[in-house]
Amino acid sequence: MRLFHVLRELGARGWPITLVAPASPAKIERGAVLREAGITLRSVRRPASRGREAMEATLATPAVGWAMLTRSWASWQAEVYRTELAPTLDDVFAEFWDAVLIEHDWAVRWARMVPDTVPIGLVFQNLTGDLHRRRAGTEHHRVARVLARRESWLAEREVAAHAPRLSRAIACSRDDAERIEERWGIPSGVVPNGTETARLAGVRHDAELTGRLVFTGTMSYPPNAQAAIWMAREVLPLVRVRRPDATLQLVGGGAPPEVEALGTLEGVDVTGRVPALEPVLARAEVAVAPLLSGGGTKLKVLEALAAGRPLVATPVGAEGIEVTHGEHLLVAADAPAFARAVVDLLNDRPAAISLAERGRTLVAERYDWSAVGGRMDAVLRDWLLG
Repeated sequence: MRLFHVLRELGARGWPITLVAPASPAKIERGAVLREAGITLRSVRRPASRGREAMEATLATPAVGWAMLTRSWASWQAEVYRTELAPTLDDVFAEFWDAVLIEHDWAVRWARMVPDTVPIGLVFQNLTGDLHRRRAGTEHHRVARVLARRESWLAEREVAAHAPRLSRAIACSRDDAERIEERWGIPSGVVPNGTETARLAGVRHDAELTGRLVFTGTMSYPPNAQAAIWMAREVLPLVRVRRPDATLQLVGGGAPPEVEALGTLEGVDVTGRVPALEPVLARAEVAVAPLLSGGGTKLKVLEALAAGRPLVATPVGAEGIEVTHGEHLLVAADAPAFARAVVDLLNDRPAAISLAERGRTLVAERYDWSAVGGRMDAVLRDWLLG
């Protein structure tokens, strides 16, 4: 979503861009909007099965199979993509380019395919090493902790190996930009995540529904699944002691069995994927972002604030966004504090509405996709023209 909106904004500002990427049929169809913005698309259609995609890449290039043992999981998946895209990349790089931007730090190995004369920038939507390190710190199972630490080490090693070839990094937050410069010495700009504030501004609360809490996110993403479990099992029971009518709706596709099982708990509804977010937010009295791990800035937080929903977040959920506790949202680090914050918003509707309006104003001013696109435009100009 971020890449789509940022590219559309850059195209509207006159940047000549060619996007090279693997794509599902649905995303290829969505590419028509980018073409209308003047962006050239060079894509390879992905098969429906990710397993088939990996098998075909390994058969075509046996070294891809060995790479599974020596690289981080995301980096290995990027190598699967590269196997199919290699002929297209060779063709594209035969032309003259002012610069190449690589999206995601786990795809940094693609830098080796770029001609030496072309400057390269790397977009960090997350610091993948930090993401896995945090996950290791919150995992209860020893094997999962070990695997997460291994992923963290491999991810950071891969960036370090290619850092000398990078002339610019683009991070989603100031904190991430500072970490990138400290660890790898790459000059960094900040381009935050964003949201469609005009679309979400029309969401109005369904006043007949009270006590409903909503958490949205792709549940196949481990930090979201972990957050859903913590919210349902640790926080909601504390909320219901003081507000027995409180319920929790978990919205997002790909839920693993342990998240699906939360639907058996009293007051918990595991909804799954929904066609549109607006009706879900309209039914929420309070939105929650109970993340304990993860990285980058959270689109779910920006969406809830843009829709004018009172929000409670953990420090991880709120990080990377220039918000202030008590002014734009409430921040709570542990289950008792999180539950108290939720109950306070449920019990004091005028204060909750005032908090939500300030959050909505902030997001409209700083995090609309048009503002984000302007920020990317400025960072690129500083890098390439400054």
